[in-house]
Amino acid sequence: MKISQQNESWRSKMPFVALDLLGFKSVIKNNALNEVLRIYRQFLIETKTSLAFRKMKDYLIKTQLVSDSFFLYVEEGQKDITLREHTIREMIKCLSHLLYRSIISFSQKQNHPRVPIRAAFTLGEYYGDENFPDALEYNLPLNEFYHTFSRVVVGEAAVRAHEWEECQKWVGASFDPNTTDIMRTDEDTAVLLDFLKEDKLIIEYDVPTKDGLITTYAINFNIEGEFELLYNSLLFAEKMFEDNRELLAKYKGTKNFLIHCNENNCIRPFSDMLQ
Repeated sequence: MKISQQNESWRSKMPFVALDLLGFKSVIKNNALNEVLRIYRQFLIETKTSLAFRKMKDYLIKTQLVSDSFFLYVEEGQKDITLREHTIREMIKCLSHLLYRSIISFSQKQNHPRVPIRAAFTLGEYYGDENFPDALEYNLPLNEFYHTFSRVVVGEAAVRAHEWEECQKWVGASFDPNTTDIMRTDEDTAVLLDFLKEDKLIIEYDVPTKDGLITTYAINFNIEGEFELLYNSLLFAEKMFEDNRELLAKYKGTKNFLIHCNENNCIRPFSDMLQ
C-alpha cells in the first residue's frame, strides 16, 4: 500500500475525530432490531443532511462508521496551508453542530431518537486509504452501509483520539491534551488556535475525565438564543437518568460546561450554524 509523499510537517499534524454514540450498546440490548435500526438510520440521516456536513468534500474530509463509533479524517494529499486550516475549522464546526443536535434531542418528541455523543479531536500522524467510496455520498439502504465503509485508517492520531474519547466523562467533545500542547507551541497551529478561540468555537476548560479534571480545549455548542433550550434539555436528561449515578454525572458535567460558556460570553452566532 503506497503512502503518498507530502510535507512531513503536515503529516505530523493531520486532524482526526473519534466520536461515540453514547448508550447505543444499551439501545441494542434493550430494543427490538427494528427500533435499533430506526434510531441508527435517523442518526445517519441527520448526519448526512446536516448543513455543517455539506462542505466536507470541499475540504477532503472523509467519514467512517463502525457500529457506535464514527470517525472523521482527511485525505493525505491535502498540502495547501489555507485548506488545512479550513479543514480543521470545518471539523470542529461539525462537532459543535452534532453536539447541539444531540443535546436538544432530549427536548423533542418521545419517538425522536435520542443519541447523545462524545468526541475527541486530535492532530497527529495517520494513514487513511482514500481508494474506497464514501458511504455518505450514496443514498443506500441501511444494510448496505457496511459494504461501503471499507477504508483503512491507522496511526498514532487515531489511537489518541479513541483513548481520549473514552477517557471523557460527559456528553461533549474536546482536544486531547497532546493536541492542545501541539497547537499552543507549534508556529503554524498557534495562529489557528487563536482564530478558533476568537470565533468561540472552542474554550479552555477543565474537562471531566476518568482521571479527574484535565485542562484542555472543549468544543462549544452554546448557540446564540439557544441557551434555554440546551439547558432545559440537559435538565430533562438528568431527570431521565436520576437513578443512574454514572449517567447523571455525565449530564451534570455537560450542563456545568454550558453554564461556563454562557457566563464567559462564549456564544456562537446562530448564523454560523448555516455556513
